[in-house]
Amino acid sequence: MPATPTRSVHELRTHFETILEGVLSADAQTVSADTMERRLLSQLLALGRALFAVFLATRAAATATGVDRDPAGVERPYHSERTRPYLSIFGRVVFARPHFYRKGVGGATPVDALLRTRSTISSPDSLASSPWMYPMDV
Repeated sequence: MPATPTRSVHELRTHFETILEGVLSADAQTVSADTMERRLLSQLLALGRALFAVFLATRAAATATGVDRDPAGVERPYHSERTRPYLSIFGRVVFARPHFYRKGVGGATPVDALLRTRSTISSPDSLASSPWMYPMDV
């Protein structure tokens, strides 16, 4: 069955606190806005990537039942864990998901359908809605 996410909730909270401390630190009072903006962007993208990995692992774990049934009612037992890369707006995330297989029927990874992931590594939907595609004025 798929492994749990490598980052715990406690580690993610600690990561956020570290980012916040960096904004409030004495060093932050000496850097330019551009420097802080770039620093924050890279840190927030890393945090977003870690949070997204937790989301994917949680969704995959929810589909890790002993058997998968297709719409016709054909059962496929759990076979193995398969990993796949996914290119999100936060960067590349590799996640494990349960794979079900029955000889003569074939295999399935139900979480792919639940998440509506494509056969490619990126999601055109998420990339099209990226703030970099349509910047907002604030």
